[in-house]
Amino acid sequence: MTACRPACFPLTTLLPAFAVLTMAASLLTAAPAGAQSGPVVPPAAAEAYRQGVTAHVRGDHAAARTAFETACNGGSVTGCVDLALMLAAGEGGPADAARARTMLTSACDAGGVGVGACHPLAVMRLNGEGGAADPAGARAAFNIAWEADEPHACYDYAVMMIRGQGGERAPVDALAPLQKACDWDHPAGCYVLGVVMRESYGSLRANEIAEAFRRACDLGDLRGCDAPLTSRP
Repeated sequence: MTACRPACFPLTTLLPAFAVLTMAASLLTAAPAGAQSGPVVPPAAAEAYRQGVTAHVRGDHAAARTAFETACNGGSVTGCVDLALMLAAGEGGPADAARARTMLTSACDAGGVGVGACHPLAVMRLNGEGGAADPAGARAAFNIAWEADEPHACYDYAVMMIRGQGGERAPVDALAPLQKACDWDHPAGCYVLGVVMRESYGSLRANEIAEAFRRACDLGDLRGCDAPLTSRP
């Protein structure tokens, strides 16, 4: 088996349903309405956010979008992030990628709960959605997101370093985010972790390489099931 070129490791693409919204149902019971780090959310904005989550869960995307707009205008950062994701996907109304990208940028830059905006922002920057393609900006946003334990961002940031997108090639530096992605049960993260360790260290880390490939296989990435532990010359 020859070493896998960067093209073997596809980056995450921007999907209509993002993590913030797919996790919304759990937010209703896991935390008080509108709960977020940073400034306290005004009660009206918190209630609007709750209504938006409820509407989105039941499939009324137009109502959800309106509620998230109200929540955002009232001071809920999570409302702004969810609204931006709906604008990017064209859920509940016309798509507006440019506005979505601007809102995600503001949320990501703000930190705190806004860090949840950094991964989708990175994908938009990378793909040139809502503005010019910005690989360096994408890599910077992925960096923030992976440090916040976003599994897909861990993988995407690592792949950019392996490819040398948005900065220098740094395969060895990609090991830390790949390990975190694998620890969070990201199948491709485990497989690529094994590949990078194999290409960088060979038999010196044979046990770790074998474990990474085994986990990839167990998690459903079949490339890990028969991957050789050493590179062929």
